[in-house]
Amino acid sequence: MKPKLVPNAGRVLKRSLSLRMIEAFVAITLLDLAASLAPAVASYLPFNPVWLLALASVCGSLAWAFRFVLQSKISGDRDADQ
Repeated sequence: MKPKLVPNAGRVLKRSLSLRMIEAFVAITLLDLAASLAPAVASYLPFNPVWLLALASVCGSLAWAFRFVLQSKISGDRDADQ
């Protein structure tokens, strides 16, 4: 069975809230990894690096939650506006 994409995949890639949260999760996780592997990076952070783990967890959870939020301006579902 071949998976079907939404008809406007480009628009979804540009504006989806869940994808924004996934991108934030990846960026924060990479910063956390850099802070863990190089203590010099951690010394430049104005806060405890443990907060990066907490923020990454929040972004990951929000990505799941936003996946179920109807974004009618992106998907083009006209019935959702009513």
